[in-house]
Amino acid sequence: MSLVIEGLVKRFKPSVDPVLNGVSFVVQPGSVTCLLGPSGVGKTTVLHIIAGLSDADAGTVHLDGSALDRTPAHRRPLTLLMQQPQLFAHLDVIDNIAFGLRVRGVARRARHRRAHELLELVGIDHLANRSTHHLSGGEQQRVAIARALAVQPAVLLADEPFASVDAPVRRDLQDLVTDVHRELGTTMLMVTHDLDEARRIADHCIVLQHGRVVTEGRPRDVIGRPTTSAVQLPWSARRQVKTTESRSLRPAETSWLISGSRSSGARP
Repeated sequence: MSLVIEGLVKRFKPSVDPVLNGVSFVVQPGSVTCLLGPSGVGKTTVLHIIAGLSDADAGTVHLDGSALDRTPAHRRPLTLLMQQPQLFAHLDVIDNIAFGLRVRGVARRARHRRAHELLELVGIDHLANRSTHHLSGGEQQRVAIARALAVQPAVLLADEPFASVDAPVRRDLQDLVTDVHRELGTTMLMVTHDLDEARRIADHCIVLQHGRVVTEGRPRDVIGRPTTSAVQLPWSARRQVKTTESRSLRPAETSWLISGSRSSGARP
């Protein structure tokens, strides 16, 4: 399904310039698209508007031709990966992955079968019954990836999902995403500051600056040969920058979105 963003405008204070000032782009079906740019340009805000966690002051979000603007967040066929995995601490690995399916009424045997398939896909099927307290950072993020995929979302949104792990683990997770995408073909929109990450993962890159899209295209064209002087900053800046665009969201606020549970009242 194609995701079409048209003319997004967002102000957090009336007296200041908008964070987003007419942002428009298209995420093609089955693609991995990376949203790039320096800290504070509104990348996370774009994801939150698409997910329904924040309202735009103007503009529209369409998925497969249907407007999502009036669709509550828990009814949107999307899941969200965040910097912190936000696993449910009192559930073991397999029940974390199966949570969204449980809320949708899928029988226990069927949802565990699906969870085991995804555990095998992300390489941690031996951890099915382990407590999340006993997982490494990389293992936790693998569980979060499997959980996000369990309900077969139309689009997987990811907000710097590998920023909290060290470089070797980050590269392993980047390779994992590439392998999973090759296997499942899930449409993905990912925010990142890491240019190497975009090169490794993305089919298409979109650069935000000053509240607008300033360039987009294939990673080798956008990152290797920026087309305007306006996009020099991200390429010359440090490749890892801690995001300050929005506060962390607690699991209780987004359990239905990170797991695709389709119920705003769902509790693990």
